[in-house]
Amino acid sequence: MTYHNPMNIIDLEKGKKVFGCSEQARSMLKLFINDLDDHISKIDEDCRTKKWASMYEKTHSLRGACCYSSTPSLLASVEKLDNIMYRVRNNTLLQPSEENDILQATEQLKTIAKKTIIESSKY
Repeated sequence: MTYHNPMNIIDLEKGKKVFGCSEQARSMLKLFINDLDDHISKIDEDCRTKKWASMYEKTHSLRGACCYSSTPSLLASVEKLDNIMYRVRNNTLLQPSEENDILQATEQLKTIAKKTIIESSKY
């Protein structure tokens, strides 16, 4: 399944609306990007080790951070994963289709995160 989202990867206009000025939005984007790879690695580790409750906590935290980071494509991707993780967070035995949904959404998140990191270097 290929992920296609017509939203911008970086949208400083949204950040400007949140923070009141583009410089503050740009500053928050840089702070966010500095930690993004670490957040994704931890989510990926929880996915590989099937620590669903921990993975939910991390995706939910990242979702909140994305709301303030001017990254609409990443927000859409993490929202999808977070919604899945909310439903399964307390289960230890998942159906194969549920695990497949988690794996696909995690891979999509990793792809969008890489694109976001690359795109952010232009700002």
